[in-house]
Amino acid sequence: MAAATGISTVGAVRSRSDMQGVDEPGAFTAFDDNTAIFTGNGKISPQQITSIYLALLAKGDKEMAQFAASQDAAILGARSFIDQNRQLAGLTTQSPIPNGEQFNMDGTSLKDLLRPFANNLDALRAAVGEQGGLEGNSAMSRATGNVRTQGRTLPID
Repeated sequence: MAAATGISTVGAVRSRSDMQGVDEPGAFTAFDDNTAIFTGNGKISPQQITSIYLALLAKGDKEMAQFAASQDAAILGARSFIDQNRQLAGLTTQSPIPNGEQFNMDGTSLKDLLRPFANNLDALRAAVGEQGGLEGNSAMSRATGNVRTQGRTLPID
């Protein structure tokens, strides 16, 4: 399965102190502190890897199981993770993660983000929208809290 998806290595959940192989392009590593890292290979998008991470989280968490097959949950989570990974600013949920760039994911923040949509996937679908994502959408700002970033008030001329 890993080769078909473009993920080169997928291992068992490991200790956060075990970083061996994490920086290999295509490596997906899940840690025991409910976080994961995917190192970009220029093929996998944030939405795709978030979908895979959701499926992994769903195996051990009944609350997350309802989101495992939801592309809307993957889109919402991917957008949030892109915002948290400042080195990937400008990336869309469907753009490939550049070769060697690390995409960090946090299961706790993903669960908190999706919790308002528990047992209401229609509301999640509405928040994401019919047009395939939340790129620059006001619904995304409401869902993620419209987080301000440094430099937002800098003059542009």
